[in-house]
Amino acid sequence: MSTPADDTAARSRWLLLLYGLLGLAFGAAVLLWPENTVIALVMAFGALAVVDGVYALLYVFRKDVALPNGLLIAYAVLSIALGALALLQPLWLAMSLFWMLAGWLIVAGTARLVLAAVLRRMVEGRWWMAISGVLMIALGVFFMTYPDLRMQAITVWLAIAALVYGATQTAFALRRFRRR
Repeated sequence: MSTPADDTAARSRWLLLLYGLLGLAFGAAVLLWPENTVIALVMAFGALAVVDGVYALLYVFRKDVALPNGLLIAYAVLSIALGALALLQPLWLAMSLFWMLAGWLIVAGTARLVLAAVLRRMVEGRWWMAISGVLMIALGVFFMTYPDLRMQAITVWLAIAALVYGATQTAFALRRFRRR
């Protein structure tokens, strides 16, 4: 018998797979062109943050979502605002991106950890979600701790994190497809 959490996860598997594949493509592109990707990184992040924020905001109106509405709203507002800023003012945002991105990563990682904890008895494979949350928090703390690192070094670390995040999200989505 399926639970509401299973039904939500089943409907979300395509989006999880899309996030994972976008993360993999994003990470590969950054590794291939690290010296030319600062503006592209800002723009790609902006698009991803807006889509993720809209998705989170839409889930506020659903009754079968495991996350508290307050956390979903905070995550959605922060994601949409930061994404819009990245799309409208990429050069300005590139100068301050890592401070804002660090906060977003910590909030997004926390949301994924909370979701993994809530789903612990309802969904198998939720540890993939937890791993992506831990990685996002770790990257956010890294950005806050080492703001003076060269942009190129940070883009390489970002690429590695995006590849691992993409792989974990893809693995979680594929596991959801197998349980269908």
